[in-house]
Amino acid sequence: MIGRISFYLLLIGFAQELTWLLPDSHQREGNAWAEHGVVCPLIVVPLSDLSVIPSGMMKGGG
Repeated sequence: MIGRISFYLLLIGFAQELTWLLPDSHQREGNAWAEHGVVCPLIVVPLSDLSVIPSGMMKGGG
């Protein structure tokens, strides 16, 4: 039982270190853009606007 606990703790530690050493490629790209002053836009639609979608828009035709 101690061996199994040690294994999982070692596995979690290894995963954490690997995440620290090799961050996600999307995160690295976002950080590179942020250094130049470009940030990811947050597009938000108010909940009140969602109730007034025309029925023709819901069909997906176009």
